[in-house]
Amino acid sequence: MRIGYLSADFRNHPVAHLITQVIAAHDRKQFEAHLYAYGPEIDDEERRRLIEAADHFTGISRMDDVEAAQRIRDDQIDILIDLTGYTAHARLGICALRPTPVIASWIGYIGTLGGGAAGRLHHAKRQTPNAKRQSLADHRARIALTDIALDTFPYNSGATASDVLRAGVPLVTCMGETFVSRMAGSLLHTLGMDELCTSSRPDYVSLVIELARNASKREAIRRKLGEQLSTSVLYQPDKFASQLEQLLRAMHEQAKGGRRSI
Repeated sequence: MRIGYLSADFRNHPVAHLITQVIAAHDRKQFEAHLYAYGPEIDDEERRRLIEAADHFTGISRMDDVEAAQRIRDDQIDILIDLTGYTAHARLGICALRPTPVIASWIGYIGTLGGGAAGRLHHAKRQTPNAKRQSLADHRARIALTDIALDTFPYNSGATASDVLRAGVPLVTCMGETFVSRMAGSLLHTLGMDELCTSSRPDYVSLVIELARNASKREAIRRKLGEQLSTSVLYQPDKFASQLEQLLRAMHEQAKGGRRSI
């Protein structure tokens, strides 16, 4: 099965930080990964890692939407996954031309695309200003110095939450009813750290104060988080890629049966 990933963020960007290892972990006996890059043409370390991780990397920045869609169609892609959505440099006109049997949206935009442009895979990312960014390793090293991380509400952190938890730092979140207000809670639940999830502002403030004052409880939570990280699917790209592939197969089968194409 040929999977196409379409993005303006195949560079030092949170989307790339989340996706690179997953692309590299695809089962190459069953899946072929094609990356279609537009937007800023930046030759940085993250982009080079993506080129190495993929089976094919195609720059389409200088193609118009019709030309780009035709290139994707000519490559006989089975599923096209848009990783940008309505964020900077978006080119949803490519998806609107329906170059593949199945089109999905993932990571880059937390919301539906509307107009039948794409289905949605429920995962998360963060959008950062176009300022000079420190290396990912330096970023995570600085995060590890934190005692407690406080999640935002009603729009939760996504890739930021992932970075914080990967660094072994307890993250306190307040969960709402919408997808964007439950991103950090989803990560914590998957890690078995539900004690860091609250559902009201008073509970959120109370838990933060308790952890700030109680060093022994804070350290116990850090130890538990460290243990959970060693086994969680969140930070094991091979396991995550396998689960993603199961989802992609199901979507493809639904499309073949005439039940879904977006």
